Order: sequence, then C-alpha cells, then structure tokens
Amino acid sequence: PLPPLLLRELGLAAVGPTRDDDGAAPSSPCVTVWAYVDAASGAVLDRGVERTTVSAPVALDFDAASRYLAGDGVPDAPRAKRAAGTLRALRPLLDAWRDRELRTDATARKKRDK
Repeated sequence: PLPPLLLRELGLAAVGPTRDDDGAAPSSPCVTVWAYVDAASGAVLDRGVERTTVSAPVALDFDAASRYLAGDGVPDAPRAKRAAGTLRALRPLLDAWRDRELRTDATARKKRDK
C-alpha cells in the first residue's frame, strides 16, 4: 500500500480490510490527465481529462496481501473479500510482470535464486 503520509496528502483515507461496510467508507474524487506524445517529434497526438470517483484503498501489509492472493486467511468481511477478489483478478498481470522481470533483469534473477 501507499505510505499513510502520501495517502493523506492525496486525500485518500485508507481503511482496514475488516472495517464494516456500513456505507461510511470514504471515497475520493480522482482526476486523470493524460497525453500521447510522439517520441520522435514531441507532437501531442491526443490528450484528455477523465474524472472518476475511487473507493478508499484497503490497507494491507505484504503478508496479508500474500495470504489474500493465495486465498488463505481472508476475514469474513465484505471489504476483505473484495480486496482478495481484486488481488486474484490481478494475479495474471502480477505473474506476467514477475516473469518479464526475471527474463530481463539479472538482479531480479539473483534475488529469486537466494
């Protein structure tokens, strides 16, 4: 998760995974500004602004996220179940990223082999 100081600065209040889903969980407005820039010429090819609302991030440490990803020890709370489902949905992307890192980064391979 993001450090608490950064979450506060961004206006995102992290909530625990076992917090009751009573409708009081904070949500935050989110604005994304994006642009596609041609690398050769520097010309802006397209640009835009998107406004959305994001739910509060769920505060998980590495061990809890690992357990949730494995489907082990997920508390019987709606927010925890959603966090575990999100992690499982992201698993193929996380695996692809890990595999790419291991193929292209000698330091990652060395760390894995320890």
